[in-house]
Amino acid sequence: MRLIAAVFFCALLHAQDFSEISGQVVDSATKQPLVGARVVLVRMNPGASYSTRTFDTELSPESPDPAAPIFAFMTDAQGLFRCRTTSPAEFMLFVSRPGYAKWGMSLETQRTISVKAGRTSNPVRVPLDAEGAISGRIVDADTGAPIPGLAVAAFRWRVFDGTRTLLQSGDSTTTNAAGAYEVTGLPPGDYHLQADTPTRGKFSPGGTPEDFRNHREIAYGRSYYPGVELREQSSSVTLLPGTTLASTDMKLTRRRLACIRGRLLSAEGESITGEVPVLLGRVEREGDSINLRSIAMAALPVGSSFRLDGLPPGALLARRLVTEGLAPGPPRGLYILPTGRPQC
Repeated sequence: MRLIAAVFFCALLHAQDFSEISGQVVDSATKQPLVGARVVLVRMNPGASYSTRTFDTELSPESPDPAAPIFAFMTDAQGLFRCRTTSPAEFMLFVSRPGYAKWGMSLETQRTISVKAGRTSNPVRVPLDAEGAISGRIVDADTGAPIPGLAVAAFRWRVFDGTRTLLQSGDSTTTNAAGAYEVTGLPPGDYHLQADTPTRGKFSPGGTPEDFRNHREIAYGRSYYPGVELREQSSSVTLLPGTTLASTDMKLTRRRLACIRGRLLSAEGESITGEVPVLLGRVEREGDSINLRSIAMAALPVGSSFRLDGLPPGALLARRLVTEGLAPGPPRGLYILPTGRPQC
């Protein structure tokens, strides 16, 4: 019986197919190979996931298991990497190196590698852009006082499948006590800078109708460089490879913002207990695309009232998220008038 089992196990080993994945990482400007770049390959099996932490994956042992779900290597003196894996398989590719913009998380750099049974894939060439940064201060336009706690991000126009859209690039940041910020991890290009008050998850109890009726909020709303309310009125800035664009300052003016107050109700015929996840998103037209950006998301008890402050003019969409046993709730459109009053 042992002999039969051993023969069967050996037969499985010989039946297993193996493939090789290889490539080279280079500087996009000089075309020179980059030594010491971290290359991470994530096998796209059911349940596979990745995030910004994927770039920090611990390096694989010298002879890793070919069936491993994830591999991580450092490129050699010629910028080369090589991996032996079971096949067929499909991998997501992530590449990082200090001083260069990360490869793999953005739509423009996402890359999948497919290997067929018993075959070697074509070598992959990965050009990394020297990363740059944009820094400056954000102050009050009237008093010159610094504005801390603003979320700052850089966006640039990209085209995918014939659709032109504005996408965030690099790492977002927050202004410090002196109103200073620095957006890092940016490849070269033209950018629009956006400053906003973080609002995600800040649902508050709704209060009484009287409280809401007399509500009036004057604060800093979402703004664009050099300090305008609408992205169409903003000025773009140009970042060269590997440079820091300093003194990109913004002066913001306080203005009237909106507040939404509502109550979470179950649909007719539904019997719901406990809390239900609710999403409020901002509908934005950017080039040829229409995007829904999450503003707030929280689990609310059915029958509870809520409110959300500090909202700029624009179109919003509220809906119940999918949960076990519940269908997604019908979306409800909201439009906030420039006066700061919501129109339902």
